[in-house]
Amino acid sequence: MPHVIVEHSSDIDAKPLLPKLHDLVAGFESVRPEAVKTRSQMYRFHTVSGDDQVSFIHVEFRLMQGRNANLKNQFADALFASAKTFAEAQGSKCGVSVHVSELEKEFYRTELV
Repeated sequence: MPHVIVEHSSDIDAKPLLPKLHDLVAGFESVRPEAVKTRSQMYRFHTVSGDDQVSFIHVEFRLMQGRNANLKNQFADALFASAKTFAEAQGSKCGVSVHVSELEKEFYRTELV
């Protein structure tokens, strides 16, 4: 059920990052690997700290509600470390961020059709 959404500037090729983050999340004991959904969204126009020449990678991680704060922090730290390592290898200045949020069970629907 977890969603890993990588938002990034157009100068970043996020394709190699996606399987790294996917496998990282799938490796957590509390996650069913087959339930992880990973995707990216590229933005042509952006500004980071007032500079439109700075790249960015933002990982939005959504999971079903009910996980404790400690586990959510573990997800955030692991995703941030991986995204930061990837960004550092790009060779240009890059803003990196991660946000963990919960999906409300009452309002979430999913089915593979």
